[in-house]
Parts: sequence; structure tokens; C-alpha cells
Amino acid sequence: MIKGNRIYFGYGTVAVNHKIGKLILSEIKPPQKIGKDISQNKEIKRLKQIIIEATNKELDKLLEKIDNIKSNKVIKFKGYILDFNKYDEESVFVLWKKTLAAQGIWYISLAC
Repeated sequence: MIKGNRIYFGYGTVAVNHKIGKLILSEIKPPQKIGKDISQNKEIKRLKQIIIEATNKELDKLLEKIDNIKSNKVIKFKGYILDFNKYDEESVFVLWKKTLAAQGIWYISLAC
């Protein structure tokens, strides 16, 4: 859920995507299973979208904050508040993974 500059994680209502140098956060309806790929689901409505542009250095700092999420469940980043008060490990992992991807250093691993 997105309210103003606050993004609430752990409810299955935020989709996280990326482009190089950008995190793209969308409020979605209906809520989805956290960690599930929703890219092909045409029934999902995107209600709001926030695009956060950041340098690799800024994204590194965000990764550090994500790594310490258990001790501080609210992260301030680029004028937004990332609220993990409803802690969900998979939700944290999704943001961590997409933050790496926004740096351009996350690659898909395929088993052969």
C-alpha cells in the first residue's frame, strides 16, 4: 500500500520492479502472495506508481539498511519512507533483490 510518501511492505499490495538506476514501486490490487511473479497476471490493477531514481552509491546505502531491517523496520530513502513494520522475510528479499538489479549487477541464474 502506498500513502503519500510512505510505502507499506508485507501486505502483498506493493509490486517492486526496476530499471538500471531506478526502483519502480506500484500499489496493486488485489493483494498477491509475497514473492510471486505477477508480471503476466492481467487481473492485477496498478493503482499508484513511484519511481525512485538513485545512483549505485545510494543503492549501496539502501542495501545496507535493508540488511539491518530487523533492528530498524523503517527506512528513509530519497524522500520516501519504506515501512516494514509488518515484517515479512520474503518482502525484504524482494526489495533487496530488485535493489541489486537496479544497480545492474543482478543476473538471472538458470540451471543447466
